[in-house]
Amino acid sequence: MIFKRMIKSAVYKINENPLGKIVYKNSIAKRADLPLTDIAPLSRPISMFAPFTEEIHKPNDWYGHANNLKTYLGLPRSYQFKFIMEHGLYLNDQVEDLDIETDLPSMITYSTYRERILKKYRENVFSIGPFIHYAKSLLTEKEIIKEKMRLGKSVLFFPAHSTPVIGMEFDTAKLCRQIKKISKGFDNVRICLYWKDILLGRQRIYADFGFECVTAGHMLDPLFLPRLKSLILTSNFTASNIISSHVGFCVYLGKPHVVLEEKLNMKTTQFWKKRITDGFESEGYLEVLEEFTKLNYKISKKQTELMEKYWGTDKVRTKAQLKRIIYISEKIYQNKKHAS
Repeated sequence: MIFKRMIKSAVYKINENPLGKIVYKNSIAKRADLPLTDIAPLSRPISMFAPFTEEIHKPNDWYGHANNLKTYLGLPRSYQFKFIMEHGLYLNDQVEDLDIETDLPSMITYSTYRERILKKYRENVFSIGPFIHYAKSLLTEKEIIKEKMRLGKSVLFFPAHSTPVIGMEFDTAKLCRQIKKISKGFDNVRICLYWKDILLGRQRIYADFGFECVTAGHMLDPLFLPRLKSLILTSNFTASNIISSHVGFCVYLGKPHVVLEEKLNMKTTQFWKKRITDGFESEGYLEVLEEFTKLNYKISKKQTELMEKYWGTDKVRTKAQLKRIIYISEKIYQNKKHAS
């Protein structure tokens, strides 16, 4: 683990040169003002070792989490958080190796449920609720109103997405027919595609069914969450075929959600296949799935309770509370550093 960490650190350091930073910043600047429907340029590849963050723990800034939190608090982007930020939703006791292989002594997560699990690995764990709360919408209030007028009453759908290590496949045509059924009475349907699937050309079949394809952009783009927030806010109803962070984000932002359950095929290694399958079969996943497969155009009381349990919607922090967490983490880090 130490050897692997040393190699990663060396590669990041090589790429964190003035030229590399200029190239990365120019790439992000070119995407910043693109329409959410301009999916090809928004999904252009960015190297995982690009100088996309100043963070000690680089995955803190996947999807722009650390950057959005700093912007929310008025902190300079150059400040380095002294905690590990979990970048996604976990409904079981799985913990990513990349999160626990770092030396940072504190962790940030969504909920009290997850906080209890992470305390097996770190003494200091803080839950702060769904990270999308701290992201500013890319679209202004006026732009959101204008977009809602263009769209009319709309559905936003999130297909299960591929990752750099997992190819996610399913019967897309069958799914599109299901989307058509649940969107009767709506004026428009938008499909929010992940950057990896756009690179694979998965948008074509959705477009053939008459759906508008949109994206939040690349995972190393700091505007990922602001785009996602805008997409959710301009919708009336949301849906997906998998439980992931987006479910809680939609409900937290006041948008009802339904999951169209279907068989998902994964093209990946046995390690990742087992890991994902274990997640699908976990008690937490099945608990959320049971409640969200019921087609309901309103948010139920039970769904709200699940949001609190797994997404920590009751744990959203004030700016003062967040600054206190940052101060505590910094103090713990410095004490540990001086003691070693």
